[in-house]
Amino acid sequence: IFTNKNRSLNFVYPHEKENPPATPHRFSRDVAELHLFDSSREKPFAIFLLTHLKSQLDRDRIDPQGFERRRAELQTLIEIYHETLTKTGGLVPVIVCGDLNGNASRRSTDPEFLDLYQPDQGLRDVCELASLPFENCATYFQISRSHKSEGKQIDFALLSPLAQKFLD
Repeated sequence: IFTNKNRSLNFVYPHEKENPPATPHRFSRDVAELHLFDSSREKPFAIFLLTHLKSQLDRDRIDPQGFERRRAELQTLIEIYHETLTKTGGLVPVIVCGDLNGNASRRSTDPEFLDLYQPDQGLRDVCELASLPFENCATYFQISRSHKSEGKQIDFALLSPLAQKFLD
């Protein structure tokens, strides 16, 4: 297992542009890389990029719903994904998964996740690949004061083209 928790996001908040912080912003949590091996430690048979992106909380009132920070974290996650594909020559299935804290699906994509699809990164959500109806993809339920339950998908398992072939 490898960590990316100390990796710079290459990001500053709008109010920091004139006077950037001395310490660069890093992931709120991490993008942990889990490399799985058979008998040989030379080439993994699968790699998981496990993450939990910035929440929608904005206690400091500098980034409404954590949008800018989550977008920067997603962009850096995409960089890590491409670096992983390059290191393995694209010959190892890569699965990007975790709590993305927003709608990263192709259906009504939240704006901070559009970089997954423009240009297309080749990643596909398992729910999309399985052609599941939207209501069957919910991973988070919120109950309103009127006791109405609303399900959202905020957790994802995104498969590289090679990993997609193994989905059953």
